[in-house]
Amino acid sequence: MKLFDEIERTETRPSQNREQSYSYLNLSARPMAELIRNTLEQWFEEYPEEHRASLKNDMMTQNDQSAFTELLMHQVLKQFGEGDIIIHPNIPDTEKKPDFKVALGGGEVVFEVKNSLDTENPRIEEFCDNLNERYSTTGYMLDLSFEGDFDNPISVKKFIQFAEAQAEQLDLPALSAQVGNFDQIPTWVFSSGSDRIHIKPIPCRDLEKVYESPVGMTSPHSAYMVDHAGTLRKSLKKKASRYGELNMPYIIVLNFEEGFLDNIDTAQALFGTEQFIFGRRQNGEPDFSRANDGLWADSKNTRVSGVLVINSANPWSFWKRTPVLWLNPWAAHPLDTTHISGNLTFKEANREAGRLEQTDGRDFSGILNLNLDEWETVFNQ
Repeated sequence: MKLFDEIERTETRPSQNREQSYSYLNLSARPMAELIRNTLEQWFEEYPEEHRASLKNDMMTQNDQSAFTELLMHQVLKQFGEGDIIIHPNIPDTEKKPDFKVALGGGEVVFEVKNSLDTENPRIEEFCDNLNERYSTTGYMLDLSFEGDFDNPISVKKFIQFAEAQAEQLDLPALSAQVGNFDQIPTWVFSSGSDRIHIKPIPCRDLEKVYESPVGMTSPHSAYMVDHAGTLRKSLKKKASRYGELNMPYIIVLNFEEGFLDNIDTAQALFGTEQFIFGRRQNGEPDFSRANDGLWADSKNTRVSGVLVINSANPWSFWKRTPVLWLNPWAAHPLDTTHISGNLTFKEANREAGRLEQTDGRDFSGILNLNLDEWETVFNQ
């Protein structure tokens, strides 16, 4: 069984916002689509044969992103595991089945994979598709973040007029110098009724490069970042006690699609919301503490050994993403990190120092031994 159809491909158009990744990859003849398709096909061949039909079916439906994350993690676990990876293993006292069980570090470890985002706002997707059809940029792409409910249609014509007026004042050489420095890139704000679209012109090194489909990234506006911790916590709580007492390390893998999480968001989701308490000190200085609303505590969700957080990985971006494993200091069954040290980045609590310490690892291109030069060359064409 093949993951993709064996057909002659001639389609060279960009993907549309409402188009599923699998559908587009299956028909596109563009070099980057071919590279991704060949890579996923190789991973699919290494997936247990008896489970391929189910995974392919999920890939071809609305579950395509979740299925991609499972396929990605299966390939990652192949790099670390000792022996076969069991897909949907049986768990005592429950009919529910996690995604994987693998021998790791001398013992068995259970992994549950989840994507945090299920649906998009159809008006936003329609707007992005229409914008890509009617607008192009030179020397930069557009990062769009959306603030509001967007219950009403967004005028593409007015947006283009606004973007063109802003672009006339853009210093492209100065913008190009900010490649990789997201915080220094200017932000334009387009209003559509009570809704807002925050626009960042993301520079490329080639100032002459034309983007026929200029929308490079979309996400909720950063004003909602305060909700990221809550979204993450809510997603994880559903999985924390799903399988009862496993008597082995249990890792939740979360591919977070609502934008980019920073360490503060993740720490607040896992350890509690930051708060300052006044009135305890005579000098008036506040005490820093955390609210008791985190996923973890010394007597709460101790069956979860860690959470592997991936920031918005999809078939187009996964190779650049660096997964971070946050370890639960109160875990009933701590994870032996011997086999991931140097590969996975992980965060671990230093109780004596009272702080979180990070051990750096690699991005997915390094973990999966991808030819980084090839991927960068193809994606920069």
